[in-house]
Amino acid sequence: GSVYASTIATPKTIIDNGGAPSVALVGENIFVSLGIYFTKSTDAGNSFSVPIDISGGVGIGEASALAAIGTNVYVVWPGVANPSFGVDGIYLAKSTDSGSSFSSPVRIVSALASNSIHLVETKASGDLVYVTWIDENINQVGFIRSNDGGMTFFSPIIVSADISETADVPTITTAGKDVYVAWIENPEPD
Repeated sequence: GSVYASTIATPKTIIDNGGAPSVALVGENIFVSLGIYFTKSTDAGNSFSVPIDISGGVGIGEASALAAIGTNVYVVWPGVANPSFGVDGIYLAKSTDSGSSFSSPVRIVSALASNSIHLVETKASGDLVYVTWIDENINQVGFIRSNDGGMTFFSPIIVSADISETADVPTITTAGKDVYVAWIENPEPD
């Protein structure tokens, strides 16, 4: 199977092309053109390909997230298409050839206010692609899904009540048709 990564990375567990859990690295490189860089290993992490910029000119607001199923690889990130606005949405780049090439980034969620979206997470299962994030503008945890391998997405929904200003680290996982979203919330002291 393959192991996928992007530079300045945080370890993540994904399912590799052989169906077994693997450790992957996802993140952003803020020192090289503010791009999202991707690399992969086809030898269980002993060596990696030369990193490629998959951002298509859409800069990053925070760390990216990655999911892989079969030969499909999905990378999402809070993106900056117009630097004067700041983070303007969540962007998706998709590979259908195990990360050898990627689609141009597509905005799948629009920000309600500048720099309000952060901390995205994604999960893929078959043709289902799920993305969750924290929207600081409305103090909510958002969720969006695709049932056609990321070609189209349903409208975003809110999966939380009002959250504190210190909500952090949304996570998502699936089991069959069940989807689970969790996040850390540290209420403000009185």
